[in-house]
Amino acid sequence: MTPYQQHKQNWQCCSLCDLSKTRRKVVLSRGSVPCDILFIGEAPGASEDVIGQPFVGPGGRLLERITEEAIGKAKQSMGTDWSDVHKQLNLSFTNLVCCIPKDDIGNKLHEPPKQAIKSCSPRLQEFINLCDPLLVVAVGNLAAKTLDVGLEFISIIHPTAILRMGISQQGLAIQRCVVTLSDAIEEL
Repeated sequence: MTPYQQHKQNWQCCSLCDLSKTRRKVVLSRGSVPCDILFIGEAPGASEDVIGQPFVGPGGRLLERITEEAIGKAKQSMGTDWSDVHKQLNLSFTNLVCCIPKDDIGNKLHEPPKQAIKSCSPRLQEFINLCDPLLVVAVGNLAAKTLDVGLEFISIIHPTAILRMGISQQGLAIQRCVVTLSDAIEEL
């Protein structure tokens, strides 16, 4: 069994916090392990709770679009030398917590409780170590605040927050994320 398979087996039935009581599935990760870029969001949403993978709902689709644009922009900026070294970047996705944040009666919470984040932090640290990423991307304000413990990372606006913005603001927010991410990719 690989270290990653062991990680998944160890955490698949986690019950360290109250979020485990209302979830459908434990949402650990998706993508490559190890990886070049690790995206760390806040918590699974409804789509993720059903499917069991992070960033698969509308916000996840927007994050993939932002990532594709950023990689394309970085490749264009760096020229052929960069693309020879990085023919394809390996990406991985996870969250601060691996269960959808709901209260005791099943209502979705805006963000995971601090106790849930604390309970899930050993899993997250173990996953970061397994991924050994070149770049960590905090997706959303809560992830950026929580990850600030000696780990170098960049942060972008959470795609779900972008989707809640007015149409006139969405384009600018997406471009800010693309630029932030492409600039960081160019520095890899």
